Amino acid sequence: MKGKAVVLLFLLSGFLFCQDPEPLIFGIVPTSPPVMYLDEKGNPSGFAVELFIQAMKTLHISYEFRVLNFEEMYRGLLSREVDFFPALLYSEERAEALYYAPDPVGTSWGALFVNEKSTFKDIYDIRHQLIGIVSGDRNGSNFEDFIKDMDIPCRLQEYENYNDLFEAVREEKIFGGISSNHHQRNVKGIKQTSIVFRPEPVYCVTGIDNPNREAVERIAAYVQQLKSEPDSLYYRLEEKWYYPATDRLSKRLKLYLLAALIAVFLFIIHIFAKNFYLSREVQRQLEEREKEEDKRLKVELKNDFLSSISHELRTPMNIITSLAYLLSQTNLDANQREKIEQINNASHLLLDIINNFLDFNRLEKGKVELEERTFSLKEELNGLLTLFTEEIKKKGLCFEIHMGEGIPPYLRGDPYRLSQIITNLMNNAIKFSSRGTIVFSADLKGVSGAMNLIEFSIKDDGIGIEPDKQKKLFTPFSQADSSITRQFGGSGLGLAICSELIRLMGGTVMVRSLPGEGTIISFIIPFAPADEESYEPRSPDKRLDRFQGARLLYAEDNRINRDIGKELFRMAGLQIETVENGQLALERTDRNRYDLILMDIQMPVMDGLTATGLIRERERREKRKPIPIVALSAHFLDEDIRKAREAGMDDYLTKPISLDDLNNLFHKWLEPFCLKTRKVSLPEKYQYPPIPGIDMDEVLERFDGNYELILDSLGSFINDYALTPAQLLSLAGEADREKLSRLIHTLKGVLGSLGAASLFEEVCLLEEDLKNNRKIPDRVEGFSHNLEEFISRLEGNL
Repeated sequence: MKGKAVVLLFLLSGFLFCQDPEPLIFGIVPTSPPVMYLDEKGNPSGFAVELFIQAMKTLHISYEFRVLNFEEMYRGLLSREVDFFPALLYSEERAEALYYAPDPVGTSWGALFVNEKSTFKDIYDIRHQLIGIVSGDRNGSNFEDFIKDMDIPCRLQEYENYNDLFEAVREEKIFGGISSNHHQRNVKGIKQTSIVFRPEPVYCVTGIDNPNREAVERIAAYVQQLKSEPDSLYYRLEEKWYYPATDRLSKRLKLYLLAALIAVFLFIIHIFAKNFYLSREVQRQLEEREKEEDKRLKVELKNDFLSSISHELRTPMNIITSLAYLLSQTNLDANQREKIEQINNASHLLLDIINNFLDFNRLEKGKVELEERTFSLKEELNGLLTLFTEEIKKKGLCFEIHMGEGIPPYLRGDPYRLSQIITNLMNNAIKFSSRGTIVFSADLKGVSGAMNLIEFSIKDDGIGIEPDKQKKLFTPFSQADSSITRQFGGSGLGLAICSELIRLMGGTVMVRSLPGEGTIISFIIPFAPADEESYEPRSPDKRLDRFQGARLLYAEDNRINRDIGKELFRMAGLQIETVENGQLALERTDRNRYDLILMDIQMPVMDGLTATGLIRERERREKRKPIPIVALSAHFLDEDIRKAREAGMDDYLTKPISLDDLNNLFHKWLEPFCLKTRKVSLPEKYQYPPIPGIDMDEVLERFDGNYELILDSLGSFINDYALTPAQLLSLAGEADREKLSRLIHTLKGVLGSLGAASLFEEVCLLEEDLKNNRKIPDRVEGFSHNLEEFISRLEGNL
């Protein structure tokens, strides 16, 4: 009996041992042709399906397909209802619940696909366009991050799968669609653009505690081995699915097709023969119109872009340079003053970089004009090259400067453009160097007639440039290698601008470079020698002239700019009022008199152009003397200046504001208020010219002998109270006792502070009458007349 049990047990175990193992559940998400999809019969097909079937057959692993959507497949992996998925992007969140095989089986990266008829040029073509993404697809979220980083606004439309997405692109329902790079290999009617982003590896995955984990590892290792063999199944399948050959046609079918094509061709020739001349003329006119329209749209787009970028970048630059100036006017020690000077230098350097885009636009139009002035080359280079020392130190590089003998101490030419060229070349040398030494040198190369040929050279030990790619260096918006843009950044404009500026200055540029050994860029520019007498050194401590008593309205929406403006204009002795939009500026000009208005172009509620137009309209209607209005903006293009003039503006000041420009502007429009032109004799302390109606002894004691401050205060009084006599009469006529009392009380304090003794006594009596009598006193009319005469006398004596 015991022997029979042993035999039965042996037979049972043998039966169980011989049973086939449970098949591996292969998850299929059929939305990614040609990687993974269902064919016309509903069977799983595609590159990944065929590759992993062959892998499992070779490894003797049984399998079973399960067709799911992505969410179902993902839940199946977590619940162990799905054992294996062949191509999943990695994320930390997923890695907590899933097991990723060690080696990736492929790479996927996002790309933008458009209709094959699309005239797509560059990334800015997608601005405000409708772009399709697949719901839940990683490429879609990567694209959202991409356009956010690039600050390019566009609208997104979600689709269930790639088939629907590409159908929408073909039918031009959307501008383009976001997909993995391989999804469109055999899709007709669309093409891949140059917008490609974020390559990511894909892995074989299973549940983190799935017992089939060892099988998944074997499959992934086998595929990895195939990838290491150039002629393996992996690359044959890749060629088959990603780059399918054209279908082979039978010889008879080819003959039929050829005959059909010939017939069609002859028919087309017949049609064109009948309509040739008409068609050609119509086509020519259409092409001309399209070219003109395309050119016009591109010019408008470029001008809008340049205006916008100029305003956005120059506004903070205005804040930086103005704050640096205000700090420089305070008590600073030597170290602090040096730091302020470095801020100024760096700010101007940054502004030069911003101007690269704007200079390129000017160069295209042939509107760049070179300056002609005497400068010290040594002083220019010392100030410029010290700006790079800190960055060079941070990168662990060495820096050498060599100045040759025989260069004249003073030259005649454009030092600003020379600095711009050197700045661009030095920035490139630093950017592309991670070791070694950067050497800057300037030498007298020779003399040609009356001109000194100065050679400047910048040498680095950086990455170098292939000889066949050096010709692209000076091409706008390009670099020697597209990978350089991805690694180092850059607009590709700097060297193009340098080359054109060197040409305009009568010079030549040369490049010598080898990959891995560094680059030498040298250029020769002719300069005429100059005398020391014609040289005007820079004045770092330049101050604004004073324009005492002038009243200025400053319309600016940026609060920091308004605060800085107040400080700058007060340092110039101006009485300043500020508003934050054009509507408020319009209202202020209705109530007050101003000697000058600075009007920002771009403001909320009402912009500067609209406000200026309405102010000019009121002045014409009421026959008032026009107030000088100056446009204040970061915009500088010819079109912007034209619009400002048409709106009625008298002048134009570009941000960031330089002190020279501001001084020139004030001298142009506020010259009568300039202290330099006032003829005031001040013999000795406290022996000043008398002012009619003012007790000089009293007011000089109150103002601590500051005669200039007395003049400033009286000027403010004239501006603030010029209309007060008429207001007094109006309030008395309306019997508005409360407002009249407030105005009288204010006048009392002001007249007392200014030492206007006679009027002060008169206003005190008037205030007493108002307190004691219900009836408005008759003496209001007499006081109003006396106040008006007092203001007139002040205007004649100040």
